[in-house]
Amino acid sequence: MADLGGTGGGVAADLMQRLERRDATVGVVGLGYVGLPLAVAFAKAGMRVIGVDADVGRADRIGPAMDVLAGAGGRSGHHSVRS
Repeated sequence: MADLGGTGGGVAADLMQRLERRDATVGVVGLGYVGLPLAVAFAKAGMRVIGVDADVGRADRIGPAMDVLAGAGGRSGHHSVRS
């Protein structure tokens, strides 16, 4: 079983290093009032974000908003919204 704690390495230490290097992929389940701003915050911090929502049409509605958000944050073209 993997070491999940402590400073001697393991899964938790690897995750912390990846978060600090900004090369972690973050998954957000639910892109509503909490999940969408959380996903945007991780993306603005430079991480790859995969968002999942039960509402299949939500990606279509989020896409145009992501263009505005990306433009405001200076990261236009660094995102992809797929349904």
